[in-house]
Amino acid sequence: MAVILLLLSPGKGQARTQTDSSPKVTSTDQQKCIPSILTLLFKSKDKIEGEKVFGVTVDDISNISEIRDALLSFTIRPYARIVFDEYVSPSYYKETVQDLHSVAGIMGEILDSMYMAEYSLAEYELRVREYIDLLKEHVDIWEIGNEINGEWLGDNAMAKASAAYSIAKNAGEPTALTLYYNGTYNNGEPSAENCWEDSEHQMQVWARNNIPEDMKQGLDWVLVSFYENDCENISPDWESIFSELHEIFPSAKLGFGEIGTTVNAQKENFVRKYYGMERVRPQFIGGYFWWYFKQDMVPKSKTLWSVLNEYAKPW
Repeated sequence: MAVILLLLSPGKGQARTQTDSSPKVTSTDQQKCIPSILTLLFKSKDKIEGEKVFGVTVDDISNISEIRDALLSFTIRPYARIVFDEYVSPSYYKETVQDLHSVAGIMGEILDSMYMAEYSLAEYELRVREYIDLLKEHVDIWEIGNEINGEWLGDNAMAKASAAYSIAKNAGEPTALTLYYNGTYNNGEPSAENCWEDSEHQMQVWARNNIPEDMKQGLDWVLVSFYENDCENISPDWESIFSELHEIFPSAKLGFGEIGTTVNAQKENFVRKYYGMERVRPQFIGGYFWWYFKQDMVPKSKTLWSVLNEYAKPW
């Protein structure tokens, strides 16, 4: 069977929306509230608290008042993973991140995998420093590398992620790394159970061979990006996969960093399938971070928001 070569991350790239307008939030748009004790707990940098992470991805910060309302209305406090767009200054996000942090934990995605190859190591380091320096007060954990084993990220993606890890750790900030699940290794042979072109990029193989030991021991979260439609609609054995990841990253909490689909008929099924997963092992925190939250679940009157809210509960 032919192997699908993923030069980009097609599960999210084609449907990604951009906004040309400034995301600055006016006092009219904002609904300020006094942070609760729970909010203050989420600001602690000493430890990421909580048994379960109920997360969504915010890839476009236009219509911020509706995004905020959708986050605020979940049964439990969610995590919002904010995608910081390429070639955009962190000042563009400052007010929005501060506002959303009053209703959600924040994971800051420093750069999406689709654009990693466009940055030199020095440029990426500068970007990381600027974002952490300006936004660290309102970001709970930093995604220092996205889909880092993807074949479209360029030859020095790990060097960039490693530099970002060092910068964040030196600043006392928690870190997350997202891997891209692309099927089984199968002794390096292509099959219907994988969608890599180079078997060395298979997720677990790449992680074992390329991630430095200090990161294997020190990452706070290790997450998996998985889009079923990208990879022959395979059905992985997640208990086995997360057990193997625990062997590689013994101190990290584990979960999903991205899921989603552009196929309308499959959206509800995928939401229920992943957000409804049992806790496959003690280190599993969930996460999930549906990529199309803004498109599918904002405003909260949309049907999929109500479906997702069914799973906004502890283990």
